[in-house]
Amino acid sequence: MYTFATCIDAVLSKDPITLIEVREVKQIIEASGPITLDTRLLADFEHAPDQRQQEIVQVLVSTALSNSAADVVRENAYLVLQELRELTRNGVRLAVAKVLLDRLGRTALDELTVRVAHAAGLLPYLHKGQRKDFFSKQLDKLNDIGHHWKQHEAHGPALRLFEDFGGLTEIPNEVKPGIIGVSMNAVSNH
Repeated sequence: MYTFATCIDAVLSKDPITLIEVREVKQIIEASGPITLDTRLLADFEHAPDQRQQEIVQVLVSTALSNSAADVVRENAYLVLQELRELTRNGVRLAVAKVLLDRLGRTALDELTVRVAHAAGLLPYLHKGQRKDFFSKQLDKLNDIGHHWKQHEAHGPALRLFEDFGGLTEIPNEVKPGIIGVSMNAVSNH
């Protein structure tokens, strides 16, 4: 009896988890100005069923990619995706990535899509060929800039973009040596 009572007390002593609603997240991202997610909302998202996590992440991805949403709302959706990335279960990421892939079809990845996919943790789930093509184009842009010291103003923004694209971990192995080489030459020539 003592063990049972102790277990019940332990369960009841924890803060209750409430089911997070999609409208709550929409209200947060539609706020004007900077946003913050409180720890309770993060805990509610972490413990939400897969279906609810998927609904929330899909709304955030769709909003962040939307041309019709206000810039502040799009940026807020992007920031929330970054905060929720580590709390989103892999099965949810896979399901949302499939929706994104269906939406993209055979269309080439653009910078915004890659940035949002990385923020949501979806980039590894996108087609390798599309990722390879995207990063090959980024490498071509870096090569066009060149590595001469006179091009230094163009190097910074181009190289900083890779952080938004997931850094070196997200770059396919076929393209990675070229990007590292150009980056090292740009840095060593400054």
